[in-house]
Amino acid sequence: MNPTICFSICGLFYCLLLITILFSKNRKNNDAYKILRGLAIINLCNLFLEAAGLFLAGSYEKYKLLNDIFLRGMLVVYICWFTFFAKYIVKLSKGKKDITKNGNNAFYIMMIVAAALTIFLPMKYVTNDAGIIIYSTGPAVTLVFYYIMFSTIIGLVAMFSNYKSVKISNYSSLFILIVLLAITAVVQNYNPSILLTAFIETFVLYVAYMSIEKNN
Repeated sequence: MNPTICFSICGLFYCLLLITILFSKNRKNNDAYKILRGLAIINLCNLFLEAAGLFLAGSYEKYKLLNDIFLRGMLVVYICWFTFFAKYIVKLSKGKKDITKNGNNAFYIMMIVAAALTIFLPMKYVTNDAGIIIYSTGPAVTLVFYYIMFSTIIGLVAMFSNYKSVKISNYSSLFILIVLLAITAVVQNYNPSILLTAFIETFVLYVAYMSIEKNN
């Protein structure tokens, strides 16, 4: 059995718990919390897609179309999550100031273009002798990889350009995300079938939530 399913199940439990907390009546309703709620919902979708993809991967020849839909969907959701996380970091960097309308539009345009390219760019699947998908590759996967790097860089630029006006501890989620993504890259270099990104998203959201609660 692919060990990813254990991370997916664990992530689902903690993601649902976090969503319950974020949407409870006594939670704040500022922009940072609104973005966190959106990130939690996106993460939940990602975990479901990941679990479904793992289930379908065992019957690639029988469910080729469904595999393609779910796996491409998972990549699109990665794009959405990292777009909103970059937006979250930009919001933190601005303190009490709001992100401008042009800034918001830039995030959405960037996300829509990347998602559309991911849907239509070629992607192939590497299977084992039993016909089970081990991992996916191709231009669509490469695009998402670079998009994640680009979104992370946006967060770093926002942090360093305004770090004097905001508590540095607010950015702990960004630092942890970078470290965990690096660890994931090393793990997947040795075993590409292990998917950890959705679980990492859940963990990072908890760190972000605790940072906001502590500093506000």
